[in-house]
Amino acid sequence: MQTRFFEKMTVESKNTLQPSTTDPSLMGKIASSKSFRIVLADDDDDDYDFFAEAILQFAPQVNISRALDGADLIAKLEREPDNLPDLIFLDLNMPCRKGFECLSVLKSMDQWKQIPVIIYSTSAFADQVDTTFKIGANLYVQKPGDYQEIKKTVKNILSLSLPKLLRQPTKENFLLLAK
Repeated sequence: MQTRFFEKMTVESKNTLQPSTTDPSLMGKIASSKSFRIVLADDDDDDYDFFAEAILQFAPQVNISRALDGADLIAKLEREPDNLPDLIFLDLNMPCRKGFECLSVLKSMDQWKQIPVIIYSTSAFADQVDTTFKIGANLYVQKPGDYQEIKKTVKNILSLSLPKLLRQPTKENFLLLAK
């Protein structure tokens, strides 16, 4: 699951991550921000609940919200242009506006294209990974099947080097598979 993006992090007794001093990480950005906002666009209630619980276990100060599908995500972004998320996790298989279409819209609009988008999907077929890479997603993460693996995946994502996450990685470092 580990790629060159991951920086060493220390875990406190409360399981919150502490940022590395050698490279500004996503967790470092979260820790230094008064209001770091994450949106998960996912139509599955359980997937959202487990994901949000895992994020909040490691980064309780994060403001995490949900969009029920791609259409809901775009509508939320349009309604709140002054309160955009710092990071978007996007499922591909949703009703209304699918993840692929939503990603295309996000990466084509000047006001949204700089928001990092991490694909968070149960499937990791080569054509899906290739398409999302070409459209401009920042990372592709296959959803883990159980809560302990979700926590490990979330911890690894929060350990990402923020400067590297903001740039699209090479194709070899784009996909994180669930174990």
